[in-house]
Amino acid sequence: MAAEVELNSLKKKVEERELNAGNVFMASFLAGLNELGVLNQGVVNISSSYAGEVLSRYAIVMGFKISPDTSPEEQIREAINFLNENLQIGTLSVEFSENHFLLKISSSKCRFCPKGVGGAELEGTLCPFPKLIEKFLSETCHVNVSLIPEGLENRVLTKQEGFCIIKYSLESK
Repeated sequence: MAAEVELNSLKKKVEERELNAGNVFMASFLAGLNELGVLNQGVVNISSSYAGEVLSRYAIVMGFKISPDTSPEEQIREAINFLNENLQIGTLSVEFSENHFLLKISSSKCRFCPKGVGGAELEGTLCPFPKLIEKFLSETCHVNVSLIPEGLENRVLTKQEGFCIIKYSLESK
């Protein structure tokens, strides 16, 4: 009976988030490492920053190039769209202010969430995207991008109204 409940739960996630095997693999892989006690947000940050750097080289190999003549906002949008098209992260949006921007990922549509997809039992997030995106944008765009920690705990990802929100500073190079 428990196995049937697990299968139904996974089927519902697959349908709601439009998951593919790669999404389930990555989210459950992170959740599994967490279960073994060998993973924390610090390890995820280091690994995902490296992945962001490698993905920036992948983007170049695939012909992705951002013109320095476009506005910083357009550069960021182009780079994030490239990542989302290639990784199929989920439903996301970008909101710009004077010298920063917010990346909002719909919590219920993220295809890589170690908690929502992988079933990780943890207090934090183990989200790979804050550092991955920071590094990818820094490498592909003609602007400097840095995470801005929020709140008393200096979290780089906050959850509000169904969204995982990541705040970045934005400066010209």
